[in-house]
Amino acid sequence: MEKYFFTDAYIIGNKIIDSQHEKLFEIFDKLFEAMSLAKDRQIISIILEELLNYSNYHFDAEETIMKEINYPYYDQHKDEHEVFISEVKGLISTYKSGNYDVTVKTLDFLYYWILNHILASDKNISNFIKNNL
Repeated sequence: MEKYFFTDAYIIGNKIIDSQHEKLFEIFDKLFEAMSLAKDRQIISIILEELLNYSNYHFDAEETIMKEINYPYYDQHKDEHEVFISEVKGLISTYKSGNYDVTVKTLDFLYYWILNHILASDKNISNFIKNNL
């Protein structure tokens, strides 16, 4: 497993959202490093909470932009955000109970969810802006 790098291929063209996406990748990388170094469960738990909190912050920013531009797929996009937040909350709860360890498989699931969301759903917002505003 390599580090989680943010590349130009993930840029959607909105500086605020792109910088927030880059920050999400940094959190994934921090989580991967903590897991790889077998850091204390409390440290991993703190990073998972950071991922949850920052994801909420980021999704709120995206949703505000979608409202401002009257994005026609707002509800579907917001539902995707809620699914991710629910997944992360469930992971945190299970992890804190001691019944689960964060693995590369877990990180890959979260990472690829965000990556696919950026490359599909978020790029659709960018395309809507380019074609309609």
